[in-house]
Amino acid sequence: LQRLMVKQTFNRSAEQLALEIETLGTSIGRISTDDSFGFSVGGLSHNLPYAMDVLFDVLTNPRFTADQLEREVEAHLSAIAGVQDQTSTLALQLARGSMFPEHPYGLPELGFSVVVQNLTLGRLEEHHVDVVRPEAMVLTVVGDVDAQAVHDFVRLYTDAWKLGGEVLPAPASEFYSKQRFPTVPRLLDDREQEVQKDRAQTALVLGWQTVERTHPDTVPLDVLQAITGGLCGTFFEEIRTRRGLAYQVATLDVSDAMGGWFGAFGACSPDSAEVVKELVTKLVEDLTEEAPAESDLERARNYVAGAWSVGLQTNLARSGLLGALE
Repeated sequence: LQRLMVKQTFNRSAEQLALEIETLGTSIGRISTDDSFGFSVGGLSHNLPYAMDVLFDVLTNPRFTADQLEREVEAHLSAIAGVQDQTSTLALQLARGSMFPEHPYGLPELGFSVVVQNLTLGRLEEHHVDVVRPEAMVLTVVGDVDAQAVHDFVRLYTDAWKLGGEVLPAPASEFYSKQRFPTVPRLLDDREQEVQKDRAQTALVLGWQTVERTHPDTVPLDVLQAITGGLCGTFFEEIRTRRGLAYQVATLDVSDAMGGWFGAFGACSPDSAEVVKELVTKLVEDLTEEAPAESDLERARNYVAGAWSVGLQTNLARSGLLGALE
């Protein structure tokens, strides 16, 4: 749906859409997360009205054609099949499925082949009407603009937006969170999935459920990830540098709107897989019993603070953060 929406609209052909975007000196970026999808547009402040007109045309009047759908379906099916040949990606997918077995967070990121194969123009159009709607939309604008003027300008588009299908009760965010995305169930026992592949490399992921994006513990988890991950991280130092047990070692800290997880990833030879698994488990247990070294803590704090500062240098990045938090 997202890729096809930016192909063409009922008001602009593919050539016209591309030309207008290029004339504005910008592009329409696609945003995909575990909780939402959307689009981004950057450019000069005085071009905002023109860019907004293009963006709302893409949102409200996308034109889907059979040949475009066929090409996208073929490409998507190829991407889904490719996951089976990527041991690292497959291991991460299995880990998410184990940690969120009864929640959409546990579904494969690219979906299921049978669903993609049965996608028709009619279903695509129905899904667009059901999902892309003004009362469920978050719009953030950061730049040298007048907030009230932007608000009034956007209202011209949202007020004219023709709704179809079910009308959501207000507030829409409450409807989506409670009806479409249930609360993440807490795991009460260990879960394990294993897929045998005839490969010279084994990828393994150990993960633990954590907290949602707005929880105050997300900041300590960011620092923990900085302590354990990276080339200077304690996990990398112990598993690869000192023992040479894995080719790749990393830690992950994922915080979504309704839940999150912390994980450790390792790529190693099949003979070392069990040893790496036991060692990662021990390293995590050690974190719960003994505070990290002050030098590691200081390094991680500086890294997290610096990464945040660098990551928010552009208006587009700031707009993206505000949208995610909203």
